[in-house]
Amino acid sequence: FSLFADKPTFVEFNDTTFVGVEGESLIVSLEAHGHPSEISYTWTKNGTSLRRGPNYILEGSTLNFTKLNRTDSGFYSCKASNSEGEANINFTINVQCEYKIVSHAVIELQCL
Repeated sequence: FSLFADKPTFVEFNDTTFVGVEGESLIVSLEAHGHPSEISYTWTKNGTSLRRGPNYILEGSTLNFTKLNRTDSGFYSCKASNSEGEANINFTINVQCEYKIVSHAVIELQCL
């Protein structure tokens, strides 16, 4: 039992850039602690609020891309809030696309 109140703090992670391949999945799972422990999470991409999208699911502190698209690349932020305050954590997602050779005379690359 604790008598103190604390705004959320994120458990730091080593990588501030997550790299995925277009068409594959990617999960970003964050962790925040505070007291009271009822923490709500708000996600943004390039400063715009994220809601459920066609290829990702937001579940509290987890952002789950079911099928990455190159347009998912960007600067992301997650805000953890409780009655005592809030904390933010920022990271980048880079989506790489797979290439195929479409002509042997001149090498031309296209994203799959």
